[in-house]
Amino acid sequence: MKRALQLLVLILLLSSSVAVLAYVGLPYEPISLTALRLNSSLYAEEPVAEFSADPLDGPSPLEVIFTNESTGDFDECIWDYGDGTTSTECEPGPHTYVSPGYYTVELTVSGLGGSDTETKPNYIMSWGPIYLPSIWNEYRGGNLVFLPVVISTSGTATDAARPGGR
Repeated sequence: MKRALQLLVLILLLSSSVAVLAYVGLPYEPISLTALRLNSSLYAEEPVAEFSADPLDGPSPLEVIFTNESTGDFDECIWDYGDGTTSTECEPGPHTYVSPGYYTVELTVSGLGGSDTETKPNYIMSWGPIYLPSIWNEYRGGNLVFLPVVISTSGTATDAARPGGR
């Protein structure tokens, strides 16, 4: 008596990827499965990198909260904060800019649908003390003297030449 071969094909959708499981064998035999992975990028949405930050400027040290607004199918992120530090978190915590300067920020997202990068040049500005000519004019031996004023990052002005600013 001839036995007929049995073919069983299962298609599984797992997190945007497709796997085909095929069984070929005689009925009631132990199952032997072969897994094939199809080109899953055909079924994934292409990612588009986008982000925002708050605040965009302020005094050093400046704490900035970045928000990932990317769309599409992605599961990997690389943030480049422009100050020599990076993160691989898709939803990073606050980032602190310690030194004054302009910072270009870049976000790359990648996954089954491909990858995309958003770069925002000079996106963050962190500043330090600002030196201005003094509004205090003094006469010393008949000469007019201009003393520099330092505006601190807390927003107060002090006389740089005299302690206490008097």
